[in-house]
Amino acid sequence: KATGHVTISLPHGKCHINQLDPEKPILFIAIGTGFAPIKAMIESLLANNDPRLFFLYWSARSQSDLYMHEKVEQWAAHVEHFHYHSMVTDQDAK
Repeated sequence: KATGHVTISLPHGKCHINQLDPEKPILFIAIGTGFAPIKAMIESLLANNDPRLFFLYWSARSQSDLYMHEKVEQWAAHVEHFHYHSMVTDQDAK
């Protein structure tokens, strides 16, 4: 069993990818439309060919709330160091 600790910094209205340690992986967690600022940061990483390992966990109430799911899947398919995981919490929601 692995043990350790994780430090999470919430944005509190400020999202700046350049303040992160360039030697450490990035964990993005988005819920619903909270994906918008994360999308901008991921696009910046991709545009700059940033070599950091990064993960996106995106949760939404319905599949349609994952409004860029296909695009994000394309990014993950073409960028080896980007890993995407999505989750729909209300399987009955349209």
